[in-house]
Amino acid sequence: MIQDIAEAIVEMPAEELQVLADLINQLLKDKRAEESDEVKVGDMVSFEPKKGIVVEGVITELTKTRAKVNVHSGSGECSTPLNSVTVTYSAPVEEIDIEAEAETHDPLLVNSPEEYHME
Repeated sequence: MIQDIAEAIVEMPAEELQVLADLINQLLKDKRAEESDEVKVGDMVSFEPKKGIVVEGVITELTKTRAKVNVHSGSGECSTPLNSVTVTYSAPVEEIDIEAEAETHDPLLVNSPEEYHME
């Protein structure tokens, strides 16, 4: 089937090829928009920031068209268009409230430099 389509495309004049290319681009945009509606904060995603480099991370912020991703395979965060991400794990539907523990019992983190002496 694909071979038949490819052979038909080769025979098309330039004007028809342009119409076909526009139709395919619109179909791709529509399908990617459907997929991006399913993306939410907390989802684990993968994407290609550069050709051939695939990274994974968790979505920390969303806008209408972009996602901020905390990358697990490197350090820091990066922003990427929603239409380029693939959800690898979906977060729960309810909102997640993450609170960091304020107090620590690690003496290296609570002592001042004057109180901590290295031997």
